[in-house]
Amino acid sequence: MMARKHRKPNQQPEPAAPLNPDRLTPAELAVVLTSTGLGVVTESDMLGRIDQGAPTNADGTMSLVAFTAWLVEAREKARRGR
Repeated sequence: MMARKHRKPNQQPEPAAPLNPDRLTPAELAVVLTSTGLGVVTESDMLGRIDQGAPTNADGTMSLVAFTAWLVEAREKARRGR
């Protein structure tokens, strides 16, 4: 009689911790923005926005809501020519 081979149970990867929209790294925020399908955003793009004045938290993370508000304000100022 042949011995049965024991199959290992399907090992699922550990689920990633959910993202906190108020504390995203520039790279994570780039992924979130790219996921909208409106265009590709890179970490380098986000670092450039920080250099232009985009808000960051004290620990260097970014808030999706604060960044969006800043971006809307920046675009409105550009539209007005300021």
